[in-house]
Parts: sequence; C-alpha cells; structure tokens
Amino acid sequence: GGSVGGGGGAAAVAAVVEEQALEAAGASGEAAAADGGRKEQNIEPTPRAMTSAAASEEKEEGEKEVVQEAEKQEEEEETDAEEAEKQEEAEEAEAAPFDSSEMDALGRSLNALEAIPTLSLEDFLRPSFLGGGGGSFESSDDASTSAPPSLPDTPHGGAGGSSSHYDADTDLEVPEEVDPRVGDALDELNNSMTDVNTLETELSAARRRRKTVRAEAQLKVDTVAQNLSASVRAAVPFFHRQAMANLYQVRSLNALRTYERAHDMHSAAKASFSKMEAAMAAAMSGHKGGTFDTELMIRCSDAMSKVTEMETMKKRAELAHAENTKFATLAVNDAMGLKKKSAKTIENARPYFTAKAQAEAACEAADAAVSELQIKVSAGKVRYTRSLEELSRISEEVHDRRVREKEERDREEAERA
Repeated sequence: GGSVGGGGGAAAVAAVVEEQALEAAGASGEAAAADGGRKEQNIEPTPRAMTSAAASEEKEEGEKEVVQEAEKQEEEEETDAEEAEKQEEAEEAEAAPFDSSEMDALGRSLNALEAIPTLSLEDFLRPSFLGGGGGSFESSDDASTSAPPSLPDTPHGGAGGSSSHYDADTDLEVPEEVDPRVGDALDELNNSMTDVNTLETELSAARRRRKTVRAEAQLKVDTVAQNLSASVRAAVPFFHRQAMANLYQVRSLNALRTYERAHDMHSAAKASFSKMEAAMAAAMSGHKGGTFDTELMIRCSDAMSKVTEMETMKKRAELAHAENTKFATLAVNDAMGLKKKSAKTIENARPYFTAKAQAEAACEAADAAVSELQIKVSAGKVRYTRSLEELSRISEEVHDRRVREKEERDREEAERA
C-alpha cells in the first residue's frame, strides 16, 4: 500500500512541474511576440521620410523668408533714400526760395518802370505803324523760304541732297542690312523740313497780310485826317495827354504788381535767412570754441544779401508806383482842362484818333502773327539741323564700323596667306 501511495505522489509532482513549465513557455512567447512587435515598429521607414520632407519644406520656407526680408529691407532703403532726397531738395528750396533769374527779371521790370516815357506831339499824331520800321519789314517779305540758312545747298523738297558715307555706300564691300536708325533719322529729317517749308509759306502769307493791313490802315487814317485836318491839329494836345494818362495808369498797375512780387520775395528771403541764422547758431553752440560750418556761413551770408537786395527792390517798386500814379493824375487833370477849353474841337477830331487807334491795333495784331511764325520757323530750323546732325552721326558710325570690319578681313586674309 505504501508503494502505491508513493507512486501517486510522484505523478502529482511531475504534473505540477509540467504545468509550470508550460506557463513559463507561454509567458516567454508573449514576451517574444511583444518584443518582435516593438522591433517591427522601430524599423518602419515612414516617420523618417516624413521628417525629411518636413525639414526640406522648413528649409524652403526659411529661404523664402530670407529673400522676402532682403527685398523688404531693400525697399525700405530705397524709400529712405527717396525721402532723404526729397528732404534735401526741400532744404535747398528753403535755402533758395527764388533764383537769380527771378531777381534779374524783377530788376529789369523796375528799370523799365523807373524810365520816364517820352512821346512828343508829332510822334503821337503819326500812327505807330509809320514809325520808320516799315521799310525793314517790307524788305523781308520777299525773303527766301528754302531750307535753313546753315544748309543752303539742301533741296527744298527733301533730304536727298545730304551727302554721307551711308547714302553713298562708297565703303560698302560686303552686303548688309540697312541700319534701322537710318530710317527713323530720315523720317525725322524729312518731317522737319516739311514743317519748316510749311511754316515759311505761312510766314510769307502773314507778311503779305501785314503789308496789306498797313496800307489799308494808312489809307483810312489819311482819309479821315484830310477831312478833319484843322480839328485834328487843334485837338492833338488833349488826346496826347489822355494817351499819356492811360500809359501812366498802366505803368502804375505794373509797378503795383512788381511791388507785390518784391514784397513776397523779400518775405521769403527773410524767412530763409532766419532759418539759416538759427542753424548757424545751433552749429556754433554745439562745438567747443565756437567753430561752425563754413558752407553754412556762406549760405547764411547769401541769404542776408538777398534780404537786403529785395528790400531795396521793394522800395524801388513802391517809389515807381507812386511816381507813375502822380504822372497819371497830372495827365488826367491836364486832359480835363483842355477838354473844357476845346470841347467842340475835340469832338470833331475824335473820328481821326478813333480810326488811328483801330488801325494801330490791326497792325499790332498783324505784327504779332508774323513774330509768332518767325519763332516757329526758327524752332523748326533748329529741329531740322539736329535731325541732319543725327543722320550724319549715324552715317559716321556706320562708316567707322565698316572700316574696322574691312581692316579685320584684310588682317585675316594676310594671316591665311
């Protein structure tokens, strides 16, 4: 019985050991499987690829930001430069509120206003269009209307007479296309010549009209004068003084406008000097020993000179206004006194002076038309000359190029020989 019991116990022990071994194997398998899963997760390539793409995108974004920042900085620098330039121009404008040409023009106006006009009774009686200038104008009516005087041999109808290396093609040894600049230059030359010829034709017509207007005006004035000869002579002093009164009134108004301009320029000069003086004081206080900018000192001195000069011009304009106003008042009083003495004679002579004024106005209009066309003709001739010079310059450039190319070909042939 004991042996049987002992065998059963051994079997039970073996069963327990086997069960523990199976449990250990199962745990080991699960651990291995879990470890294998972790290893599989660690070797997947997807996260690395995603990381590389993100880094590349981040790099590109960074480069774009750098470029944008550089462009922004460049724009800011350009803006700062423009603002600095504008500020410099503003400072220069403040330093020089007007230039010397304006002061010269104002000085010439004052010289004319300060000069006392002279008009004798005989000069006043004679129409202005008969005042000695008619002969010179008439002699110019038959002036040539050909091309500009600087180019007397140029044909009237075009630029074909201009000689150049390009036109003659004397240096052309190898076929080549026409320089495209030549066509434009020839068009400009021909257009300018056509305009000059048209303007000179109009100028000749205007001169003929002026001659006709003068003849008609003179005939009309002479006819009226013959019918009123006695009354005209007697009434000349009154109409003379009346004309002088009108002249002085116009001069007085011009003097007033000149004074206003001088006053404005004087105020601007004072303001400019005040700023320069303050800037120089600030510069001196900011340096030890009282040193200052020499250029600033010169500008301040110039500004002070302008203040003084404009003050003088303002006083001159004020005096010119007062003088011309005084002369106008005297002439008006004289005319009124003469009218009281010879009222009937003056009314009888009025048709002559009315016809004279109308004739002078018509002749002045004709003179103005001629003068305007003369200016246009001069400008057209300048344009023509410049276009011809441009064509000549292009031709010279083409000629020089052909010479260089020929020398190069000769040198290559010599080397091959």
